[in-house]
Amino acid sequence: MIKRVARCFANEVKFAFYNVRAQLAYRGLGSPVYETELARQIGQSGCVVLENYWARDKALRVRDQIAELHGSEQPFVLGDYKQDEVVRIYHVERLFPELTEFRFDPLVLKVAGIYNGFSSFSGALVYQHDTVYGREKSHYHVDSFVRQFKAMMYLDDVDVGNGPFSFIPSSHKERGLMIRKQLSGNSKSKVNVFEEAQLEFLLSREVQVCAPAGSLLLMDVTGIHRGAPQTETSRSVLMNYIMPRAGDIYLDKNLPEAAHI
Repeated sequence: MIKRVARCFANEVKFAFYNVRAQLAYRGLGSPVYETELARQIGQSGCVVLENYWARDKALRVRDQIAELHGSEQPFVLGDYKQDEVVRIYHVERLFPELTEFRFDPLVLKVAGIYNGFSSFSGALVYQHDTVYGREKSHYHVDSFVRQFKAMMYLDDVDVGNGPFSFIPSSHKERGLMIRKQLSGNSKSKVNVFEEAQLEFLLSREVQVCAPAGSLLLMDVTGIHRGAPQTETSRSVLMNYIMPRAGDIYLDKNLPEAAHI
């Protein structure tokens, strides 16, 4: 089932439905028509959400298993750990082989290939746990100025208070804005990070994706997005970075030699 994308507000939640033509005729995942329609929707809005792609109890179980490594100083824990802000584990399927299936999920890779127009591969599966500390406000940004596909799995029930993925629909089509941004940069931040003044004409379109654990988000992260303000509880996700070539990428992180297990 393709899920509603929720526009979450402080005191109410409104739902905007992305219609799938003749959805009942597709008869589930694995249909080329279904995959093509998902890619079309991503091209139109920048993001599509499949609720209950995993069973909720599976997502919560995976979350709890990975959480046991929070704060670990073992060398095979890939990535960075900041006790009061964020935990990241790169190539997490090396520690939890069960996640290999998700990293190379055929549906994700097929939709990415259709959307990109060329064969697409998983470059890295990353676990991220964000806490309320240091997460009051995340900056609007793009991951890249060149088309980039990402799949995200919610490992928590995500609502207004715990940092839902937030994006500006169709902003990946704002090529003039992206060119001006690369030319002008910012006064204080990286070139891929936007100041709110630069987005004043777009912010009214912002949508926050509120969905239960086990929901899968497929997106073009050349669109403008952020983690919405996180004020109440922590939130964990898996992020699958899709690339035009096979093989692991390390996201510019200096990983210990012992990590390559």
